[in-house]
Amino acid sequence: MSSISDRLAELRKQDGLMFFASVALALFVIILTSFIVQRSFLKSKKRNILILGPKESGKTNLFYYVTTGKLPVLTVTSIEPNTGTLKLRHTPFGENFSDVVIRDFPASSKLKNLYLYPFLKDNLHSCRGIVYVIDSSIFSGEYCNKVANDLLDLLQITESIPNGVDIALFCNKCDYFTSRKPEKVQTMLEEEITKLYRLKLKNLSKVTKPGEEEEAQDEDGLEEVLNSAFNRGEFKFEMLEANIDFLEGNVFKGNTEQLTNWFCEKAAN
Repeated sequence: MSSISDRLAELRKQDGLMFFASVALALFVIILTSFIVQRSFLKSKKRNILILGPKESGKTNLFYYVTTGKLPVLTVTSIEPNTGTLKLRHTPFGENFSDVVIRDFPASSKLKNLYLYPFLKDNLHSCRGIVYVIDSSIFSGEYCNKVANDLLDLLQITESIPNGVDIALFCNKCDYFTSRKPEKVQTMLEEEITKLYRLKLKNLSKVTKPGEEEEAQDEDGLEEVLNSAFNRGEFKFEMLEANIDFLEGNVFKGNTEQLTNWFCEKAAN
């Protein structure tokens, strides 16, 4: 009789161990799944900062400077996007920001249509800022017109979301004798964008040809994104949803203090 009781007790003990083993296994699976999901979520939360600008403005050199800590030996021209992680030296926030991805896009109009604009439209909410590099030593009327056209196309996208996307307009080579100061660059760009915007609106108001009505309506919708940036018909950067900072320095000489502070601010938020 006692052997039967002992056998029953042994079976109950085994059942109890199997129950606890099953519970422990279930908890392990839950914890492992949560870890994987959280890791995937954090990976998807990487922040993007873009570097843009005209050809030979120094933007790709800036990319290498903020992702490797040093300038390339030779002058570099981008024919496809460059991607790296933000690495800054001598900052109060440390050196590496592994969750901040720096993307340098080519200046060519065709390549921007191929790479930049599709990326922005798909990843606008993860974009924490844009550095737009200009060569302030050759900032003539023609150069200003080119930059103004580029910014107008860009702002129509970045201003389409609440608070927009912050932009640092970096006046490179600011220490050259022929260089324009950031204040002057800002004034010239505001005046040029005002002219371009009025011209675009004027063209849109003309009678369109048969079959072009839909295209004109789409373009008109894009133009409305920037309406709030005009004060009595004059374009002002300060009226945009995003913060627009005009900074100066010379990336070729390692003079990037203002821009480094800007990067740190975006990386810390």
